[in-house]
Amino acid sequence: MKAMLVALDLSDRSAALLQESFELAEACKAELHVVHVYRAGLVPTSRGYGPDCSNDLSDVRAFDAQHRSALGDLQTLMLPHDRSSSRGKVVVVAGDVATGIVETAKQLGASLLIIGRHTPPRRGGMALSDCTVRVLRCAECPVLVI
Repeated sequence: MKAMLVALDLSDRSAALLQESFELAEACKAELHVVHVYRAGLVPTSRGYGPDCSNDLSDVRAFDAQHRSALGDLQTLMLPHDRSSSRGKVVVVAGDVATGIVETAKQLGASLLIIGRHTPPRRGGMALSDCTVRVLRCAECPVLVI
């Protein structure tokens, strides 16, 4: 396995998912790329995404600020892993979340896609978000849901 991609939503669980992903990548001697996809008009919150209260997203500067904020948050999450031999690219994409994750995995040649589960497991099984189900259906590589 040459490359893995972990998709982070910048929620409170992102740091733990990133840590587990780096451990897996290092065990497999693979490069780990990180992606965050955000929908324009929504901003990251501790519970996923919420509306941007500024209502100024038509302004290119507001969009740019949202992009830079997401990139800054990702870079902060990556700090503990700066010296990892598995560290790959850090990518921020605006658009449909599932499509952005799948397309980034293709572009980076990921052999494995790692995503976090947003909803708690149901009794007797796993509850998966619509986005996770779309990624599972559309990804051209195996997907690990943690």
